Amino acid sequence: MTIYDNKLYSDNAKSRKLRFLNRASTKVSTSDTLALFAVGTFGLHLISFFVLFLLYGSYSQLSRKAPPSLVQLETGQSVKVAPIGSLERTPQVILRFVSDTMTLMMNWSGTLPPATVEEAATALTAVMRYNSSN
Repeated sequence: MTIYDNKLYSDNAKSRKLRFLNRASTKVSTSDTLALFAVGTFGLHLISFFVLFLLYGSYSQLSRKAPPSLVQLETGQSVKVAPIGSLERTPQVILRFVSDTMTLMMNWSGTLPPATVEEAATALTAVMRYNSSN
């Protein structure tokens, strides 16, 4: 090999490198698409991990917070109550549960009796309307 041959070889390698850098390719290859998809998916995973981390922080703050002491009744009135555990039951709650359950089990209709006079009156008028239409 002569000096001219080495020069020709180096010129040829340089031109290949320059051709590779200067080519204007408008077509996106499959490997480029797959790489963009992988990077995008990884970015979405990072975002969802960050959101889950924020949710964990807010739940841990909520668990350290004192339980609420106000309860709103059916009438809209708010009353103060003593905080009790979720598995604790008061005697009044147990008595009401047992009485409602026994009434539903031993009643032919499967409904609770009316609690107020107005409920009894509306149920009676509904039965009378139904009987008069048949």
